[in-house]
Amino acid sequence: MVFQYLTKPAESINFIVISWMYFACCCLCAFFYILETYLKTLDKDHWAFDNLDQIKGIYVIFAPFLPTLLWSLWMARLQSTQGKDSKKED
Repeated sequence: MVFQYLTKPAESINFIVISWMYFACCCLCAFFYILETYLKTLDKDHWAFDNLDQIKGIYVIFAPFLPTLLWSLWMARLQSTQGKDSKKED
């Protein structure tokens, strides 16, 4: 199978750590989205409204981490079930 590395986890990769990294980036995405939404609700005279143009759309940079988080959690699950199966064989 050509894309076997996408569906079978390698033993040398710790997908739990990778999942935590992707989760942190997803939290950044949510933070910047909420911050942008909050800044849009402020009056134009508010001092923080000037920062809206600087962070507008920055959450899009972190948006691709959501599907990769789901993938890494799936791979971690596969890796843990493979580990249990190999222990049963021993």
